[in-house]
Amino acid sequence: MGMYYSITQWLTRRVAYLMRIQVLKSHFSHRSHHGTVLPYDPRTSRGRRQVSVRVNRRQARSLSSIGGNLDLKLRGRFALVTGSTSGIGAAIAHALAVEGATVVVHGRSEARATAVVESIQKASGSAEWVVGDLSTDEGARKVIEQALARVERIDVLVNNVGGPVEGRVSFFDTTLPEWVDSFSGNALSAIRMIHGLVPAMKSRGWGRVIQISSRNGISPHANMPSYGAAKAAMNNFTLGLSKELAFSGVTSNAVMPGLTYTKQLDSYLQQTARQQGFGNDLEKAKDYVLKNVVRQTVSRLGDVSDIANYVCYLASPLSDFMTGTVVRIDGGSTPTV
Repeated sequence: MGMYYSITQWLTRRVAYLMRIQVLKSHFSHRSHHGTVLPYDPRTSRGRRQVSVRVNRRQARSLSSIGGNLDLKLRGRFALVTGSTSGIGAAIAHALAVEGATVVVHGRSEARATAVVESIQKASGSAEWVVGDLSTDEGARKVIEQALARVERIDVLVNNVGGPVEGRVSFFDTTLPEWVDSFSGNALSAIRMIHGLVPAMKSRGWGRVIQISSRNGISPHANMPSYGAAKAAMNNFTLGLSKELAFSGVTSNAVMPGLTYTKQLDSYLQQTARQQGFGNDLEKAKDYVLKNVVRQTVSRLGDVSDIANYVCYLASPLSDFMTGTVVRIDGGSTPTV
């Protein structure tokens, strides 16, 4: 009887607590700066019983970030985004700059890198640029030197550079040199930048390392074998690095985008449209791909902003309880837990 009573009592208190939290969220737009009782509003409470909740200033500042304009606290931070002259990388660079970070844009083409920097600056953001090939040790070293000559330090490293090197060919048609190139351009390029920049983050006691992996890392295609394997390695060392950085203030996380629309995808969509008899109708090609190739549960392709927004959160001090994670942003296309 005593155990039954204690469980019932606990459940009663728990329900009351959850009701208070729900009402707090419903009424938060009416909160007072002085922690007064929140008023009852049947339009937002939907007929629930009025519960008085007193909120102190510290709680109000914390809870007001739920659903409001969230300050990601990136002002004064310096970020390097590799492979950021187009597509997802450029979107990440723009988003970080909008949030107040000074961004170092990286690519192989000076013209494309400066174009991204100029577009960021036109939007009142702060950006610099560097160029170089990260698939070699010497190339990565020079990029790091250029970056540190332009900004005082790197707080946030986004390893975005990489992509398939073999085209869409079968496992047995992928040559051994293509396997080597894929690992060097995808996994080892990130390792080179980590070796060059993360020890300083660790000594300062704060930093963010973010890998842009791929859904292919956990659900590989037969016709891009080396790319999927390289991204799987990236997922693995993301977790391993987080353990190496334990208690240092530096976190290591990865994002796995699904099929995300960029201009580079147009050639694939055009090929699909021709094969399926859609002519030049890319919208029909997109619909076909969603239903028959990636089989998403969201009825659109990914947008670069889907990835960029989440990367901004991972770069923020607000994410300091997240490390060693590999997060899918794939429209529900991965059919497993």
